[in-house]
Amino acid sequence: MATASGDVRVNAAIADDFEVRTASGDVRCGAVGRHVSMATASGDVAIAAVGGDLRFSSASGDLRCGAVTGKIDIRAASSDVSVDAVKGDSVRARTPREIYG
Repeated sequence: MATASGDVRVNAAIADDFEVRTASGDVRCGAVGRHVSMATASGDVAIAAVGGDLRFSSASGDLRCGAVTGKIDIRAASSDVSVDAVKGDSVRARTPREIYG
């Protein structure tokens, strides 16, 4: 799913792979499937729960997430990131200095 500035709302997604890309649109999701990938330039992302791995990348959009069962990989420049519960075995977060050297 991709959008330039439109908002995305998904109540629940049971697909194994769930991917959303947006420039400035906000994303709101209930519980989502096993592998979740969210990429945004400045849109905010809110996810109730992720049943597997979460990958999030953003220049200035914020992430707010409930429980994540799998691995977390975050690449963010000036974003606020909040994850309530991590049940996986790996959390990786990178800032611009770590990404670009």
